[in-house]
Amino acid sequence: MKTIARFISVAVLCLAFSAAAGAQQKLFHFGVKAGVNMTTLDLKGGLDSGNSFKDNLGYQAGVALQFDLPLWFSVEPDILFNLNGSLDKKYTDKDDNPRTQGIASIMVPLNIQWGPKFCDDNVRVFLQASPFIGYAISKDFRGNVIDPKEGTRETFDWNNFNRFQYGASVGLGVKAFAFQVSAEMFKSLGSITTEEGKNNVKISEIFKGNNFTGFRVNLAIIF
Repeated sequence: MKTIARFISVAVLCLAFSAAAGAQQKLFHFGVKAGVNMTTLDLKGGLDSGNSFKDNLGYQAGVALQFDLPLWFSVEPDILFNLNGSLDKKYTDKDDNPRTQGIASIMVPLNIQWGPKFCDDNVRVFLQASPFIGYAISKDFRGNVIDPKEGTRETFDWNNFNRFQYGASVGLGVKAFAFQVSAEMFKSLGSITTEEGKNNVKISEIFKGNNFTGFRVNLAIIF
């Protein structure tokens, strides 16, 4: 919990410092943002290689600061609560519920935008590239059914997972007055699991070298 608190505190302080520095010069715009994502987890190289976890709807929401720069550039750091997940329809329990895998995290993307402005700078079309980091705070990972009668499934401890997350996304967007819509493809890099699993199924071998990829759409109101 101390690590989580430090991570969130640093991110909040960074935004607060930027806000204080630019308040007098009007160098930035504050915003709120929310959206949905569709996530896939391809098991390539693991025990279930070739099986994919697909078509699961997640969401993200939080705050943003947008800094306008010369030459049609802008930089927009965000702090978001982000939920990525997946459904495995190959393995089900006695009630025919698919195996689920989900990670909730605090995510900090740095959105680098470029695009021209129109209509007295009230309308803008832009390209966007976004490296991001995150820290997992909650999970819902369940494995195979242990007891078919009771529907009990394997669970996996935090020591099986890499809580620190990182990756990148690319996309495009449109801003009209205070409203901004963006769409992007994203990929979480690195492995979702640690080197050694400590359950009756070695989860590190199931998810070896794999992580979430997908598509997300955001709506922001920029003040």
